[in-house]
Amino acid sequence: MVVGFSFCLFCSASFHLLMVKSPEWSAILSRLDYGGISMAILGGNVPIIYYSFACEPMYNQRILWVTIMSVLCSGCFITSMLKKFDSSLYRPLRGFMFIFAGLSAIAVFVAILAKPSPYKMQIEWIWSAIAGYAFVQGAILYVLRVPERCKPGAFDLCGASHQLFHFAVLIGMGLFFWQDFKLFD
Repeated sequence: MVVGFSFCLFCSASFHLLMVKSPEWSAILSRLDYGGISMAILGGNVPIIYYSFACEPMYNQRILWVTIMSVLCSGCFITSMLKKFDSSLYRPLRGFMFIFAGLSAIAVFVAILAKPSPYKMQIEWIWSAIAGYAFVQGAILYVLRVPERCKPGAFDLCGASHQLFHFAVLIGMGLFFWQDFKLFD
């Protein structure tokens, strides 16, 4: 979790600090900024999977769910790195790709909650659901370009959809970190 979140924040900070160096750097760092989000999604879900399926009879399910989430998030990362998907034409595709990867964690929660077992650690799913909601709402604002679409030029310095998306990611990360720390404890 810490590695995924730290990687995401490092990529985001690198983009926002160094994007003015050149157009080439800006394009590469922008792709890394988006790719970091996929690693944050993976980083937020792996501890939940790991702790929920911690006992020996659950190892196969743990491996299955970690593999599925890793493939989805790696696919998002690789797609984000492709220069072709850098244009604003693919903004909705990128946004919905991240939303799909994040919402795929619902299947993990269904697997955890569906059949209670003494071998499964039960989680307080409500906090993870709120974190996921924050991620999804931020991605929707980003895809729809709200609020700058409503009032062009008014949100150039503060309050743009990209900034709101980052705040939503920070809220989601904080909630995931809190939930994962409680599971660890």
